[in-house]
Amino acid sequence: MALIICASGFADEVGIKLNLVSTTDRREALRGADFVINTALGAGHHRLQEGWEIGLKRGYRLGGSLHIMHDEAFWVNFYQYRLFEAFIQDILEVCPQAWYLQVG
Repeated sequence: MALIICASGFADEVGIKLNLVSTTDRREALRGADFVINTALGAGHHRLQEGWEIGLKRGYRLGGSLHIMHDEAFWVNFYQYRLFEAFIQDILEVCPQAWYLQVG
């Protein structure tokens, strides 16, 4: 909801009309879209913790290997890529001409 309020305020400030709708149905939200901006995180902090625990059990330590114990760990990317792929599939079916910006 905060994003909608922020975007509405910006649209008013620059004098453009935006159609902003809040929904939990991604495909509904994509209908008629010219631009799609994804800022979603595919996995929460608990996924980072799970990965750290696995790494620690296998002898890695925090700060030891950035590929294993860094905050943006590779195992979280699995969830991020899976979410990204789901977005792309929906966009290709619902609004294939839309521009897509992946930020999350």
